[in-house]
Parts: sequence; structure tokens; C-alpha cells
Amino acid sequence: MIENEIARKYGQAIFELATEKEEIDKVAQDLEELRDLIKDNGDFKNLLYHPRIAPEVKKRTLKKIVGDEVSQLVLDFCQLLIDKRRIRFFIAIVRDFELRTKEFKEILEVELVSAFKLPVELQEQIVKKLESIFDYQIELTARVDEDLIGGLQIKVGDQVIDGSIKNELEQLQKRLENIPVSKLGVD
Repeated sequence: MIENEIARKYGQAIFELATEKEEIDKVAQDLEELRDLIKDNGDFKNLLYHPRIAPEVKKRTLKKIVGDEVSQLVLDFCQLLIDKRRIRFFIAIVRDFELRTKEFKEILEVELVSAFKLPVELQEQIVKKLESIFDYQIELTARVDEDLIGGLQIKVGDQVIDGSIKNELEQLQKRLENIPVSKLGVD
């Protein structure tokens, strides 16, 4: 997908600049605040993303709104995105930057899905176990999915460790469906 390619290219560029200038935390904060501003303000988003509004108008408006609130690096980067007509990919670029920053800081995003709300103590135990396995700091997001019936799903990147009862039942159903009728004693 073109969005992913653009996000990777520009995400890497801003990450390398932030690393070089030793401003990763400041750039991360500025990008996050600007992303939230774009998400929360439809008029601002429409102005930035509209293809017929001149780049100079977009850059002038951006500077008026964020002015001194973001670093010069982030402001220059956003102006470059406007000039290159890539500003509409800003949210994806910020996500790519966040992933690169977490990798750099050895932080791993993990989603824990359970059939019911897990006690905080159990979540902490799971985090400690995952940290010892992956040798990364774990950033856990827990959510409830009652369809699991019981057990857990742990999602790390593209990998899913599925220990749910729902999964076990689905696997059992597949095995039963593959048993030939002659083995079941049915004529």
C-alpha cells in the first residue's frame, strides 16, 4: 500500500533527524500533540488535507496554530510534508515514528485479550513474564472480548498466542470435521 510506504519513508526520516539532534522525546511529544489536534479539529484537518488549498496557505495556517508550541524540527518537517503533498499521510507517519521510537527504546506493544476483566495483579504478572521472555519493556493494552469464552489471547505485533477456549473449540471442530465418516461407525 502506498500509505504504508510513505509512512515508512517519512517516519524513518523524522526519526533519524530526531535521533541525530537527540530530540526523540520532544519530537515524539510534538508529533503526538499535532496528531491529536488534527484528529480533534475537523476544520484544521480539512484545511491541511484539501488538495486545492495552496501549500503556502496551509503552511501559514499551521505556523499560526502551532507556532512556538512545537519544535522547529517538527514545524519544518510538516512544512516539507505540505510541499511534497504528503500531509494527508501525517497520522500514519506519526504511527511509524512511534513504532521506531518504541523499538529504539526497547518497548514492545502487547495486546492482552480476555473473556473478562483481569485483575491488575494478574496483568502485572503477565507483563513480568513477557518482559523476561522478550527482554523488552512491555506496554500492555488489555481489553475484554466475551466471545473468547475463557482463556487469553496475547498479540505481539503480527503474532497471536491464542489460548482461548473459543480457539480450542474451533480446533476441535476442525479435527472432528476431518474424521472420515467410516471411522465414526456410521454406515
